[in-house]
Amino acid sequence: MPIPLQQALSLAQRAIEAGVNQDVRVAVVIVDLGGHPVAISRMDGTSYLMTEVAQRKAIMAAAFATPTHQVQTMIGKDPVAGPIIAADQRISMLPGGMPIVVDGHCVGGLGVAGGHYLQDQAIAEYTVTT
Repeated sequence: MPIPLQQALSLAQRAIEAGVNQDVRVAVVIVDLGGHPVAISRMDGTSYLMTEVAQRKAIMAAAFATPTHQVQTMIGKDPVAGPIIAADQRISMLPGGMPIVVDGHCVGGLGVAGGHYLQDQAIAEYTVTT
């Protein structure tokens, strides 16, 4: 099941609003399970680079159906998978990526970047849980 466009747009808006409320300029990217962008939003004054970082977080969260901060714990001790996944420049294990779950199934990922990674994580968690 693909992530509906309206849901992706709503999530992007919610993340931007959370960034405004926390006075953190962020970029947010929502991807489908293939890692393709469905919605992208960036606050005024946010570096374009943050859009790239947010997309990498979103792809990681979608691929593993797990928040990015938990992926590092999952694979960090694996001597084979850990270094291979960490070397892939298309993904990021930095906090700020969350899976998007509909009816118990992961349908995509959301990535937030622009603040300190713990701020990104808080905004991403808020966005997918409210």
